[in-house]
Amino acid sequence: MTVSYLAQASNALAKMLIAIGMASMPGLACAINFSCNATMSSMTFSDVDLANNVGLTSTATLSYQCKNTGVALTRNARVCFSIGDGSQGAGNYNPRRMIGSSSNVLQFQLFQPDGNTIWGSKNNGVVPAPVEIVLTGVGPGVTRSGVIMMQGRIIQGQAPIAPGNFQNNFSGNNTKISLESATLSVPSSCGVDNDGNFPFQVTAVISKSCNVDASDMNFGVVQHPVLATNVDAQSDIFVNCTPGTPYNIALHPSNNSSTGAGLMSSLGGISGNTDKVPYQLYRDVISTGKQWGSQIGVNTLAGTGTGLNQSYRAYGRVPSTNFAADSYRDVVTVRVNY
Repeated sequence: MTVSYLAQASNALAKMLIAIGMASMPGLACAINFSCNATMSSMTFSDVDLANNVGLTSTATLSYQCKNTGVALTRNARVCFSIGDGSQGAGNYNPRRMIGSSSNVLQFQLFQPDGNTIWGSKNNGVVPAPVEIVLTGVGPGVTRSGVIMMQGRIIQGQAPIAPGNFQNNFSGNNTKISLESATLSVPSSCGVDNDGNFPFQVTAVISKSCNVDASDMNFGVVQHPVLATNVDAQSDIFVNCTPGTPYNIALHPSNNSSTGAGLMSSLGGISGNTDKVPYQLYRDVISTGKQWGSQIGVNTLAGTGTGLNQSYRAYGRVPSTNFAADSYRDVVTVRVNY
């Protein structure tokens, strides 16, 4: 059987005095006279199918603008963009997680542009690598802009999850911008200050899905001249649907019979053989008479997904073997409606 199947004047004077002091000490590193801001686009995973590893990747883009706000000196800067666990992360960094409406957990991770390094945050013992950029020779009043791609991946092999919407909000201190600037060399670190945030959201939609497979039903060999009646055989059908997904299994012989009454045709062993061997499919032991066809709610078999393989047995009967000696076959399509 085969199968088809995301200020005031005093402040101004204070700033001027600091600037004068800095001019007398070239190379002093600080965030004064240099500022950065950034925004991150949302990351969306659409139509995630964990069973078939579909929809497990997505991207988002960080856009930044950094400005030398001084009036006299060219500066160099090192800037770090840090990402934490998110409002729904509950301290989970590797992997990070999204939460669904029923408190289901969907594991995922965020990566730097190389696709391998986890996008983390400064001083984090689990994911210690923020994204760093170095800006050199930024003249007074000059702004440098750029974009950084963030890659996201949903973790393969996690436990089956019921369909639904999932999210994690990276707001507040879940994102941070920190920087150091200097007039001669490039600072060796990004400093300790929080110079801004770039909030964003990660969302995912897990869609209903089902996979189906089946073994062949083989009625074997009947020796002539003995004419056997009621030759029986069995086949196993395996269905894997997302948890909580209701489904119906329908069987469709090639003659489109809705009652599971099919006909096997010659494989050509005997030239000109036009015999058709009839058979009947059943969804329970044959003695119950429960035919297995394609009329949903009438002669199909219903189930509810668990995220794991569920097996069902199909039974078949050939009522008579009074046909030309030959090999016969039919193709039955197993269709799962969900």
